[in-house]
Amino acid sequence: MMELTQDILTWVHGKFLRTQVHALRMARDQWRTPLRVGIIGCGTIAEVHANAYRAVGGLKLTACVDIDAERAEAFRVRHGIDAAYRDYRNLFGSDRPDIVSICTWPSTHAEIATEAAAAGVRGILVEKPLSVDLSEADAMVESAEKFGAVLVVGHHLRFDPLVERARRVIESGQIGPPRLVHVYCQGALLNTGTHAVDAVLLVLGDPAAESIFAQVVVTGECRERGLPAEDACVAQLRLAGGVTALFETGNVAREKFCIHVVGGEGQMTLRLDRLDVLRRGERGWQTEVAPTVSPHERQAEALVRATRDGDRMPQSNARSARRTQEILIGILASAAARRPFALPLEDRSLRYAELLERLR
Repeated sequence: MMELTQDILTWVHGKFLRTQVHALRMARDQWRTPLRVGIIGCGTIAEVHANAYRAVGGLKLTACVDIDAERAEAFRVRHGIDAAYRDYRNLFGSDRPDIVSICTWPSTHAEIATEAAAAGVRGILVEKPLSVDLSEADAMVESAEKFGAVLVVGHHLRFDPLVERARRVIESGQIGPPRLVHVYCQGALLNTGTHAVDAVLLVLGDPAAESIFAQVVVTGECRERGLPAEDACVAQLRLAGGVTALFETGNVAREKFCIHVVGGEGQMTLRLDRLDVLRRGERGWQTEVAPTVSPHERQAEALVRATRDGDRMPQSNARSARRTQEILIGILASAAARRPFALPLEDRSLRYAELLERLR
């Protein structure tokens, strides 16, 4: 109990310091020329991005884009944006933004992100998943690095204080070495499944993935954001250090989102609203609830610092997202071939739609 109390005090102290640093940065940014921000795609998640940018400060929303002109105009008015377009290429002229958020469907991510980098956009935030196919993910990373753009992906759980707390529980050895992870996620792989895989990697310290073995059910009845999707998935992911992660997604998952870690000296269960830890020698589970901090705002702030000040790449950078994408494609490839696949994948040409079709 004393250990948990000390952890809470440490977190509170750290939060106080981060709050003061954030206030100082915002005061400093008031004297700087605001970075220009464009948002491509004006759907539900774009609202979250716009609000996060406004909360960060030192930015100006200058343009928005949507193929639905009425939706783009309504978004422009709602957020006080200067201009609205139907074609994202209109953003990349002489008044191109410093930062863009790509909030379109996954099938368009690669094309827009690579063109943004080539046009000189300095910071690019792509909603999850990074891409549809692995070759697209490779091209996006290569383009960003070639043109010096900061490319990050909307894996906002990497900025969630509760998820960070779970990672510290593992790092500090409070439940001993992790042995087994069981993950539930009631969503498709390229939707909330990407959050589940990425959060597991983060909590465990971003270990290398060694192999994947999976079974997937595809009836053809499910779709996600314009793409066909699987109905259910059960997968076994082997990670460096001897840890095995078992995933249940789709309609076989018993919980909306849950990561349960079994260690040598205890257990830990992470949900979106709480963290429960059971340590050897303690009586009962210790619970910590989610603090009222927006991970989307923290992600936007990290992107701004990396773009403007040259800070280190945010932890949701494209290389980490590509590893997650590789595991997702590996799940489908394993199920289609009915055998385990070693990671990283040798065949970079594996296509999501073709794998789904083979599984029907």
